Amino acid sequence: MPSSALSRIAPPPALATPRRFSDPAWIYEPRRHGTRVLALRSGGDVWLLDRDGRDVAPLFPEVVLELARQRACDVAADGKIADGGGSTGPVLHLFDLLRLDGADLTGLSLRARKGRLRRAFRWGGALRFVPHRNGAGEEVFREACRRGFEGVVARHAEGRYPPGRPGWLWFRCDNREELVIGGYTADTLLVGTQSGGRLRFAGKVGTGYDEEMIDDLRRILARWERTTAPFADALLPRAGVHWVEPRMTARVAYTDWTPDGHLRQARLIGPGSVLEDA
Repeated sequence: MPSSALSRIAPPPALATPRRFSDPAWIYEPRRHGTRVLALRSGGDVWLLDRDGRDVAPLFPEVVLELARQRACDVAADGKIADGGGSTGPVLHLFDLLRLDGADLTGLSLRARKGRLRRAFRWGGALRFVPHRNGAGEEVFREACRRGFEGVVARHAEGRYPPGRPGWLWFRCDNREELVIGGYTADTLLVGTQSGGRLRFAGKVGTGYDEEMIDDLRRILARWERTTAPFADALLPRAGVHWVEPRMTARVAYTDWTPDGHLRQARLIGPGSVLEDA
């Protein structure tokens, strides 16, 4: 196991906040679904400590091998192990650096630590650098949600490690529900919620799918087309809408609901289920 000083380090959590903001004093990074780890190397030994201090290195041999190949042989870095997609397998995404070549970096600013981190490793394969943007929190958040990330982490650019209060914040964008499809246009789905036997309009879903997926959905929905809207609401989109019987659901991710009951920043995850005949 690593030295007692390193093994006692607990990766600081990020506090979820409903407030999205942009501030030039903060940096913003995409947050992935995955396993948070403290990646440690001392000589030829590598450890991946989870939040509870357990070494999960045996579960991720590709990541251990990549760290063992690096020039840096005395290092501690904070990151997350996530699915790299395709044939890549698990990938360690690093976003902070605590120690390098015997030097304690926790007293440096976050911006300085990120600069050291970028130069400390050869990136590629099972090891990736987490990029950040300065100041553009709301723009980064919209892009992260569109691309299917868990959210965005906001960190003060001059903060030390671990940070003081309010610490690190994160903007969540992964609320998910199955919603009923009541219509579609050339590039959107119109979805709603069932309440008291009536279908209430919840908004449009216009991102998250490719042309093949939307073409498949259109072919399925075409069998249930009707001339009138199935929604109980009076104010609805009209231009280019194909109304359908509420027979199928869609799996939708969104940030939150507006006060009048519409989805914010909705994206399609995939088709849902076919509902039973009325």
